[in-house]
Amino acid sequence: MSASSPRTYIAFTPDLTWNTLVQYDNVSRQVGVNSRVRWTWRPGNDLFLVLNQGWDYESGRLTKSNREITVKVAATLRF
Repeated sequence: MSASSPRTYIAFTPDLTWNTLVQYDNVSRQVGVNSRVRWTWRPGNDLFLVLNQGWDYESGRLTKSNREITVKVAATLRF
């Protein structure tokens, strides 16, 4: 199996980042994208917006196979 996986990482501020990973698998002929925005509003407390998108590559064309958008909250509780 052979795959290519370019990545990007952009830090707009120390508290706001954007990561993207694109993968292509030449055996299954699928392309996938995982893109995540992370906002830390207070140390130990993060909000994530995640997009996962997949495509099948057939006959020189890309067709959508799946899409998922997720919002995640990670919080530290102290008492």
